[in-house]
Amino acid sequence: MTSPTRNPFRAATTLTGVALACGAAAVSAQTTTTTASMELVMLVDSSGSIDNTEFALQRQGYIDAFRDTDVQAAVASRDGVAVRLAYWSNHNQLQASSWYVLRDAADCEAFSTVIEGMARPFSSGTDMAPALDWAVADLTNNTIASSRMVIDVSGDGICEIYSAAHRDDDDDDDDDDDDGTSGYDWDQTMTSISDNGVTLNAISVGNTSGLEAWYADNLPTGPGSFAMHADDFVDFGDGIKQKLIREITPSVAAALYD
Repeated sequence: MTSPTRNPFRAATTLTGVALACGAAAVSAQTTTTTASMELVMLVDSSGSIDNTEFALQRQGYIDAFRDTDVQAAVASRDGVAVRLAYWSNHNQLQASSWYVLRDAADCEAFSTVIEGMARPFSSGTDMAPALDWAVADLTNNTIASSRMVIDVSGDGICEIYSAAHRDDDDDDDDDDDDGTSGYDWDQTMTSISDNGVTLNAISVGNTSGLEAWYADNLPTGPGSFAMHADDFVDFGDGIKQKLIREITPSVAAALYD
């Protein structure tokens, strides 16, 4: 593991761990080192632009994905897949499950139940940078030993920190991409992801102008990284299934989706 060059734990000031009954092996900060083939943090948009119906469809997409036999087969083909799901919204608004190591279909079913038990915690702004910072710190400071660290971010809007930092490029007198309110720097966030050897994949959802292109142009980071798009929240579930298969078995999925 490597140490991040900044202090992304600022993003976790309202972090709440969700520890529910689960057949998969839960990993806590106090356990000895656990081995897995990869670590995957799923960052799920809980901002106010997503209404409760859309949020329910989004959450159900993740639940159904871990109950899908193709996803379960992908997990079973690897030597343990460590997963954690977190809801994000505005800066300092993030709530996460515990880490779980999935090895078979039963583990996947159990983790889907964990997601099912996570209620919507926020409905505010669209600030994914703090969540990305938190995920990098979490991946590089846990008790899981793996050869791959992956962040999977989903959302229906362009990050407000990015928008604020790049709104008036011609009038910007300095190189600071801080939006002036949250204390986060977009370029520093993306550099931290790359410098710590983390892969960032993304899936956008909805018809916001420029959204699909922004996700594709600004988020994928690291070898084999990619972005996907779902036209609406009804289609989101199928997208997440494909996305998880690509992330868990990249060499096999490349022939199917690239």
